[in-house]
Amino acid sequence: MKKKVLMPKELYTIIISLMFLGGFLLLVIFGARSYRAINRNSDETENRRAVLIYLSTTLKADECSDIIISDDGVLRIRDSEGEYEKVIYIYEGKLMEEYTVYDGAIHPASAVTIADCERLETEYDEERHLLKIETEKGPVYINTGMRELIYD
Repeated sequence: MKKKVLMPKELYTIIISLMFLGGFLLLVIFGARSYRAINRNSDETENRRAVLIYLSTTLKADECSDIIISDDGVLRIRDSEGEYEKVIYIYEGKLMEEYTVYDGAIHPASAVTIADCERLETEYDEERHLLKIETEKGPVYINTGMRELIYD
């Protein structure tokens, strides 16, 4: 029986093929990691933007309503009839929204969770009628115009 001896050409061909295969596998692994990182950053940015747009849209939705700001950071947006209000507040690390009877008690069990959020702060510039609402996601500025802004 004859032993087959690999010639240098065959050996070089096998080595180069293995190098290309290894390079391709490394490319796939690093590409998948990069894609996951980019996707994670995109999700975080989208979530941050969604919370800020939600706050802005909610406060601009009913031009006739009054905005009531409590010392404890609770925002109450009274509807145009004055019987009901939308309450936005932080509860156990979550931004909550609740629709309730005007000046009623807050019931977190019946509220809707908007997003994970630890802080809700408000600041009002009376001269420019500008309400600033800030969470850890960023600030939102709302021109209150002729609406009544009430501090509780």
